[in-house]
Formats: sequence, C-alpha cells, structure tokens
Amino acid sequence: MLLIGDVHGHLDRFQEKLIGVPQSIQLGDFGFRHQHEWHLAHYDPTQHRVLFGNHDYYPGLHWAHSLGNHTYLPEYRLFAVRGADSIDRDRRTQGLNWWPQEELTYAQGLEALDAYEAAKPEIVLSHDCPQSVALKWYGINQPSRTRQLLQVMLEAHQPRLWVFGHHHRSQQQVRNGVQFRCLAELETMLL
Repeated sequence: MLLIGDVHGHLDRFQEKLIGVPQSIQLGDFGFRHQHEWHLAHYDPTQHRVLFGNHDYYPGLHWAHSLGNHTYLPEYRLFAVRGADSIDRDRRTQGLNWWPQEELTYAQGLEALDAYEAAKPEIVLSHDCPQSVALKWYGINQPSRTRQLLQVMLEAHQPRLWVFGHHHRSQQQVRNGVQFRCLAELETMLL
C-alpha cells in the first residue's frame, strides 16, 4: 500500500507515483471536481482511494474512490478519518473550491470516535493531525474541530503509526510511543 501526500491537482505527478502500484491511499487535498472525475476514469476506485481533506470536491465525498467520513481497513489494522479546516476560506468560493462540510460535524465526529475506539487500530491516516502535534510542530495553538477530534482519538488509543498531510512538510517524530509522519505534497510512503 502506497500513501501519497497532498496532490493539489497535479495529476501528471500523481500518475507517475502510481506506476506499478497495486494499491494506494491519497491523504487529501486531491483536487476539485475535474480531478476527482479524472481519478474515477483512470483508476480502480477500490484499489486507489482518496481520504478527503479541505481542498477536495465535497459533492463527491461518497463516490466510489472516497474513504468517506471514516473507515477501518482490518487487513492493515488501519483507521482513516477525513477533514481539516481551511484558513483561506475567505479567498475561496463556496460550492466551487470550498465547502462548509470540509470538517466532520459534531455528530459525525462522535461516530468516528466510536468506530476508532472499537477498532483500536495500529495505523491512523488523517488529513490534519492531532492538536498536540499541530502545536508542537507548527505552533498552531488555535484548535479546529478536526484537530480536537484527532486529539481525543489519540488520547483514547495510541496507534503505533499516524500519517497525515495538510501541512506540506516532510517530518517524522516519535511522541509517547506513536510514530507521527507528515507527508509533504506528493511525498510517498510504503506501508
């Protein structure tokens, strides 16, 4: 399984990453309507999946290639949860390149937390990171709904590996027994 960081519509570079790769998960910010339609036309949506971030086409959240709000893949002991907030939403257009549902609602977050606690995964994939990581690595001390949810998940159960994108920096560090890894734009990692 190949993990791929933010694509931001760079389809040619994304396609290069998938040469000879049987399965992948892209960690969000794949692109908007055109990019998601292109993905569905070129790849098997059951083998090459997308975890939606904050720069994605939310009317396509339930299309075949999407991991939805959250999912658990038992063969990898992997839990994935979508979403992040857009700090640039005032410079974007609702319904074109920004959607209010880019973060889980409170009810969706509770559902994701229940599924996470039941699964007790070894690996977590998310677009953003837990609030404690955002504060330590990026100096972000204003929590978003997504970072708060991810923090509660981390406090409920510590996986061995947590991989995310969103921050466009290649970083890794072990904190309290959890290996955190941020993938930069189009950076890849094999599971």
